Amino acid sequence: MIIFDKIKSLFTQNKIPAEQQTTYSEQVENNLMIRLELAQKTIALEKSLDRVRVCALKMNTTDELATVVETLLVELEGLNLGLLRVGIAILNKNLRTTKTWSSFLSDEKRRVKLSGEYSVDIHKVLANAFDKWAKGLDDVYFYTIEPDELKAYYAALNKVNFNLSSQNQTAEETAIKRQYYVGIYFKEGGLFAFSNKPYENYTIELLKRFTEVIGLTYARFNEIKVAENSAKKVTTLLTEIRDSINYAKRIQQTLLAQDDFLRDNLNELFVFFVPKDIVSGDFYWATKQNKKFYLAVCDSTGHGVPGAFMSLLNIGFLNEAINEKAIEKPNEVFDYVRLKLINTISKDDQKDGFDGILLCFDEENKSITYAAANNSPLLIRDGVISAQIENQYNNMPVGAGDRKASFTLFSMDAKPGDIIYLCTDGYADQFGGAKGKKLKQKKLNEFLVSINAIPVSLQSAQLNNYFESWKGDLEQVDDICVIGIRV
Repeated sequence: MIIFDKIKSLFTQNKIPAEQQTTYSEQVENNLMIRLELAQKTIALEKSLDRVRVCALKMNTTDELATVVETLLVELEGLNLGLLRVGIAILNKNLRTTKTWSSFLSDEKRRVKLSGEYSVDIHKVLANAFDKWAKGLDDVYFYTIEPDELKAYYAALNKVNFNLSSQNQTAEETAIKRQYYVGIYFKEGGLFAFSNKPYENYTIELLKRFTEVIGLTYARFNEIKVAENSAKKVTTLLTEIRDSINYAKRIQQTLLAQDDFLRDNLNELFVFFVPKDIVSGDFYWATKQNKKFYLAVCDSTGHGVPGAFMSLLNIGFLNEAINEKAIEKPNEVFDYVRLKLINTISKDDQKDGFDGILLCFDEENKSITYAAANNSPLLIRDGVISAQIENQYNNMPVGAGDRKASFTLFSMDAKPGDIIYLCTDGYADQFGGAKGKKLKQKKLNEFLVSINAIPVSLQSAQLNNYFESWKGDLEQVDDICVIGIRV
């Protein structure tokens, strides 16, 4: 080697005798080789530690901990320390248990990977090491294990551990002479190893370095565990909330007008009802009293859960007015419900209530009357919107508002073949189209005119297709309720 040639040249220049040159050269060469070997080991160690660190940093779930531990064991094996068994133990101080990942040397070329969880009291080797860790007495724990004791140790593991008795037996067969145990501790547990010879200081220091990485790994593991527990709690809470809302949906659906009841009292109809959320502030409700059939299509204040609560309250007051108080005229029903809402929920300057339409089909007089709050029905005859009722409504809600006048009773001169549409504002208020603007009532009316002649049973699907096409990828902004009735 060039470096040794230069050293010999220096010896010659300094007139060192040939015999001494040989001795000095051998000493220098030995020292350099030792230092070179140490440097190579140090480089290999740092590369191993870096690979474990990288693996730990990539850990995103607690399930990936086993992968990090496996990487660590593989790196320890690659350093050729002559260890018969190496492992990591996570200790539970309260339960006196250990969760262990370990690697057994079963022959010179192959290792058996094992893991398990068991009591540390199955053998005094484990119990003594655990007590040292629990009391924080030593950073490193050494123990010499005699052959008979070692066999008893492996037998104890076979009874409680891995269900891999044949592989454990292979490991047990290596326990034919004294072995040396070392445990190096970190906060959650320790790294342990078995060897058939006492440990060199270099080996201990190297294992300590790996213990530092294990500690960092478990710090990362605990962070993830806390995050997962928090996420689990949030998921559980959201599930409970969603279950409660779904239950509220079932309650709301029982109070909405049922299809059979509607079809028994109307000629042809469709219902297009799309809540923005699971439950809806929009509602459609029907009842029959004294040969008069009533149908309400209304938009309560709010949507989602608050809107759904309002819809239940509004349905209750409508039912009370018609079925308990025997109020027959739709406008007087609205007057009654408005007063009830003001007296119950509007005492703190809240203005909750609803906009909507209440139709009354009188079977005896063959007439249709209605009340309309901030909304009006649409009547189409021969493909033309009836101007008679297009804007026939009271500009005030059913609930607290600026106006306190009584609602007006309106009438509708509908003929067979005409179609009546009742809509809340959710469909017309939907953003979409090429420019992301509101659809607006005018475009909705034009679309209803374009489909009014097709069978009523097909119109709901047409409305859905048009709505989805208009909305595109945008979010639905409000509850939607559209009902069409062929007279």
